Amino acid sequence: METKTCPNCGEEVPTTASRCKHCFHDFSEKPAVKNKGLLMVVGLLAAMMCLGAAVMYYVLNYQSVKENVVIDEDTKSVVWTRTWADKMETDRLSFDDVVKIEVVLGGKDSTWEVALITRNGERRIINESNDVSLASYAKHISNLMDKPLEEIRKIKGFGEKYSLDD
Repeated sequence: METKTCPNCGEEVPTTASRCKHCFHDFSEKPAVKNKGLLMVVGLLAAMMCLGAAVMYYVLNYQSVKENVVIDEDTKSVVWTRTWADKMETDRLSFDDVVKIEVVLGGKDSTWEVALITRNGERRIINESNDVSLASYAKHISNLMDKPLEEIRKIKGFGEKYSLDD
């Protein structure tokens, strides 16, 4: 007599049996097809969508900051406006609170920086560039505010032709 192995309990039963005599497994039932691969793909796609949504939220709300600096001769003040996707901030500094203007070759975040130094020692950037000298811009701001201008070189050998008379 030919036998087959029960997929449920592992016992040998006759091939003609419709049920296992040990665990009563029904051989006429079709085994459930397991779609683990499909489930993993769906789960991976859902995780990627969640991650993409989180990155987009972060970029739109925190990374896209636009800053604008206006030097207002009428009110004798400098106005900084920072705009995000969902809010705006404004800050104002009076000309009277400025002690001096600095033009820096080799600044912290860019090659050229123009900064205002306040009475309490705070340093406020008003312009920066990696492409062109800001010496003439700094001189103009110094004249406009009637404040001394200080030249600071942090990069040796670079910009030897640079001077405040440019």
